[in-house]
Amino acid sequence: MQKILIVEDNVLISRSIESKLKEEMFEVKAVFNGEDAINQFNLIKYDAVLLDLMLPIKSGEEVLKHIRSKGDVPLLFLQRIQTLKKQ
Repeated sequence: MQKILIVEDNVLISRSIESKLKEEMFEVKAVFNGEDAINQFNLIKYDAVLLDLMLPIKSGEEVLKHIRSKGDVPLLFLQRIQTLKKQ
């Protein structure tokens, strides 16, 4: 079973992605800040990482640099874009 690390500080988004990946039979671990992402990445060999760039404690860029320093794991970047409503 392939292991996926989700790094997303929005719990609703993270849980939604996690649920879908588990339905597809992936083993999934979700963390919610950059520091936990680095710690978790050091513990387990992941097959891919879904990474939000705007994270608390350590930024997504810091997490990215750490992951790249350890090898060549596939990464998919998550980015939520807010739009302004016309009034």
